[in-house]
Amino acid sequence: MYITQETDYAIRIVYCLAKSGARRDARSISEEMCISLRFALKILGKLAQGGLVSSFKGNRGGYELARKGVEFEIAPKKVVIDEFRLAEQTAPDEYEFTIVCGGGTYVRALVRDLAAALGTQGYMTYLRRDASGVFTAETAVPLEALTPENVRGYLIPTETVLPFPVLDCADERIFHGVTVPVAAEDGVYKLYRGGEFYGLARAEGGFARAEKKLC
Repeated sequence: MYITQETDYAIRIVYCLAKSGARRDARSISEEMCISLRFALKILGKLAQGGLVSSFKGNRGGYELARKGVEFEIAPKKVVIDEFRLAEQTAPDEYEFTIVCGGGTYVRALVRDLAAALGTQGYMTYLRRDASGVFTAETAVPLEALTPENVRGYLIPTETVLPFPVLDCADERIFHGVTVPVAAEDGVYKLYRGGEFYGLARAEGGFARAEKKLC
């Protein structure tokens, strides 16, 4: 892992503020960390924009950490992991994994937890998403390949990504906000009008109504 000079200086500044535990002015920080005042002010500005450092004006102005060095625990979160498989070793102390997981999963946290279970430390160096639902890397299109003339040819029809059955309903009133009788189980359905996809309908207790127009 390579760290730029700016990142190195930013780490030094954060360390200086954490060590002192008090508000410091830019000049004293630059002198202690052996950084030019101009460069220190530039980095402090970026740290403040990022929410890592708070800046104060006036006679008692200066900089201090926005978050004190207080220990905290990360609350556990329930996620679905269908597969967590070692694919190959790519370099000394570097490994590639294949993961199939549900929504809301932080892959970085998986890597951290795996390393912790093995009694060591670990971090993620890259992440490639091969699929999300019906969308896959194989069907992805690079932006430079799109033109005003061909863009419509790459659009995926809305109804093909919706995991709902089709509602068999010939009552035209459903398209005008009327709840109509249907012979369907309770649930969400895809609704068609004249053979064209219209949107979603919800059936409940033997009746259905159009819930969302998507055409």
